[in-house]
Amino acid sequence: MPALSADEARARFLAARVARQATAPATAADYPQLVPIIFAAIDADTLVCCFDRPPGTRAARTHLEHLGTGPRMSLIVDEYTEDWSTLWWARADVRVSLLDPDRSEERPARDAAVAALVAKYEQYRDAPPEGPATQMTVERWAGWSARA
Repeated sequence: MPALSADEARARFLAARVARQATAPATAADYPQLVPIIFAAIDADTLVCCFDRPPGTRAARTHLEHLGTGPRMSLIVDEYTEDWSTLWWARADVRVSLLDPDRSEERPARDAAVAALVAKYEQYRDAPPEGPATQMTVERWAGWSARA
C-alpha cells in the first residue's frame, strides 16, 4: 500500500470539495475537534476557509477558540468506496492564522480568501461569508493510496 508523493497528495487534496479539519483542545478538559470544512486554494500551498458571522453554534465558537490555542492543525480529505482497492487519503499539515474582517491590516488577505471561496462554491455567490477567515500555509503534504 503506497504512500502518495507530496505532489499527488496536493493534487488530490485540492480537487476535493470538503475536508475534515482537526484542531487541538483549548483546555485539558476539552476534546480535540474534528469538523468538516469547505476550503479554497490561494496557491499550491495556501488554503483558506471562512466562518459565518456571528459564529452562532457552540461547535463554531469552540472551533475558533481552538484555533487560538496554537498555530498548527491538520486537514484531511479521502475517498471511500466499497471497492477497497480504490481507497485513498491526502493530508495537509498546516500553520494557520486567523484573518479578522474588522482588522484593516488583515482585510486584504481575508477578502482574497472570500473571493477564492466564492469562485469555488456557487452557494457563496449570492451571500459571501462575513466572518473571520483562516489562512493555512501547508508545511507538509502526505497521503496514502490502496493502488500503486
